[in-house]
Amino acid sequence: MRKKVILLACLICLGCAPQNSVEPPEQLISPEKMEDVLYDLSLIKALKNTNFQTEESKSILTPDYLFKKHNIDSLQWEENLRYYSKNPKQFLLIYKKVQERYPQVLDSIDTLLLRENKKIISKN
Repeated sequence: MRKKVILLACLICLGCAPQNSVEPPEQLISPEKMEDVLYDLSLIKALKNTNFQTEESKSILTPDYLFKKHNIDSLQWEENLRYYSKNPKQFLLIYKKVQERYPQVLDSIDTLLLRENKKIISKN
């Protein structure tokens, strides 16, 4: 019985111990900039899954393009992604802001498609 109590106490202590937190990287990307990078990354991924992409855009829209645009490197990106992943509350806020930007893009796409449809109809 005593062994069970000691084992239970050890398990409780281990369960309540603070988790290993990840220290902020030396070159921390601000939440606002992280939002911009994640937003651009999602657009690039979406474009790669469409038929609208040209051969030229395939060669341009790469992770290197994204890193260059936002003035970061791949190591900085990975360190920051790990840091924000270990801080889910903050990461969730960033993702919510990214999601709030999608309707603006969808409205723009709808406007462009409507304009193209009108051109096609007027030609016929």
